[in-house]
Amino acid sequence: MTSYLHPAVNKNAIFSAVMDKDGGLLADSFILRLISDQLNQIIKEDPAAKGIESETFTFIMNNETSSSSETNLEISLEDYVAAYKPEYFSAT
Repeated sequence: MTSYLHPAVNKNAIFSAVMDKDGGLLADSFILRLISDQLNQIIKEDPAAKGIESETFTFIMNNETSSSSETNLEISLEDYVAAYKPEYFSAT
């Protein structure tokens, strides 16, 4: 079963969680969403400095190294890239 959730403190940080039939967590995209939010803040800085309000949504495409077991909620964008070496980022 796939559910779409958000933390109580940030209703805009929607992520997915996949659970088995017994309610056990199989995978989630929470860490990817946290990293995406960090990258979105960087992307928004330049337009904001020019008085332009913007929003982005970033997708992270991992090649061979999956970050699905990452549990560090404080992981920085730099540490994530060093550890998981994403193939590319795509922002819309």
